[in-house]
Amino acid sequence: MLTPPPPQKTGAELRQQLLDFTADALTATALPDGWRYGPLPDAEPWDPDTSEFTDLGCSTTDNNDKRQQFGLIIDHDPVGGAADFANIIADHWNSLGYPIEVVTPTMTNPGGNHYTGIATTLPNGAWLMVRASDYIFTLDLNTECSTDPTLNQFAGPHGYRDFDPLNPLGTPTPIPSPPDGRDP
Repeated sequence: MLTPPPPQKTGAELRQQLLDFTADALTATALPDGWRYGPLPDAEPWDPDTSEFTDLGCSTTDNNDKRQQFGLIIDHDPVGGAADFANIIADHWNSLGYPIEVVTPTMTNPGGNHYTGIATTLPNGAWLMVRASDYIFTLDLNTECSTDPTLNQFAGPHGYRDFDPLNPLGTPTPIPSPPDGRDP
């Protein structure tokens, strides 16, 4: 199937789905603070109240539009062992009924660094992954796919912006979200 069945989630709904996935995973880790967002070493502290998301491609259509899903990658300094951390998340996802897939079995590289990766794909197509090593813990979370046109905008806590934040031209003007929660 190239297009997900109706109803298509809006950008605001997918933004909230991503925030919910993140809050759930952070609660399970018992590491609510210290998460970073963005490329290292200049990553900023993760703050769900101010974060905005760009879109990612997913296979919902047969065209070249890559604005159909929101994703987030956040990192944390390791606390404990890599496999232990990944298993905490996997056990939590399993308790929610999510199918668990070992993407990278726990391994040790030639330098002695341990690493592992565990993921789950939900029935709605959302994809969640934990990667853990001796030097960094990572959550890679992606919403379900949607072909709703609001995903062609930039979803933030104060509404939408019609620009690409990774390549901005000029000063953006936020478009407020309506009070009923539906997208403009």
